[in-house]
Amino acid sequence: GPVSTEIASCDLPSTGTYTILTHDDFNDNYTGDYYLYLQRLNNPGNRVPITFGGTLSGSIATPAEMDTYTFSASAGDKVLVGMSISSGDLWAGIKVYAPDGTKLCEEYGPTSDRITSCSLTSTGTYTILAYDGLNGTYTGDYYLYLQRLNNPGNTVPITFGGTLCGSIAMPG
Repeated sequence: GPVSTEIASCDLPSTGTYTILTHDDFNDNYTGDYYLYLQRLNNPGNRVPITFGGTLSGSIATPAEMDTYTFSASAGDKVLVGMSISSGDLWAGIKVYAPDGTKLCEEYGPTSDRITSCSLTSTGTYTILAYDGLNGTYTGDYYLYLQRLNNPGNTVPITFGGTLCGSIAMPG
């Protein structure tokens, strides 16, 4: 593409060393600097665990960067994932991948976005990628929230007719 490009899923047929070739894709006439990001979708590297009902802060410090979060879930679970920008030009972008690396859900927006119900297909460890959802060129800080909808984590019981006090301590 003219600003950025992505290979969203590439099946590697065997164990070994692979090569990534970068080049100008417009007649090979232009030069310039670039950023390159690599992540394995079915057993990602450099991941941060997130729990149901949890909110974590993160930062996209360089263009093309994607932050990786993982959580364990069961087949049939439904999750809500939210991302809220706290500083920078970043557009909120979130993707959820199954344990086998298959993309299940994706959303992006200018200041915040939310996957309101993502159905999980199997039991195992799932991956969330948080990224710049516009062109992959912007940076900034954000908050990421995860909740299981069919058996929520970090809940507070309330009775019918009852009143509770609460506080939202972090955006997202």
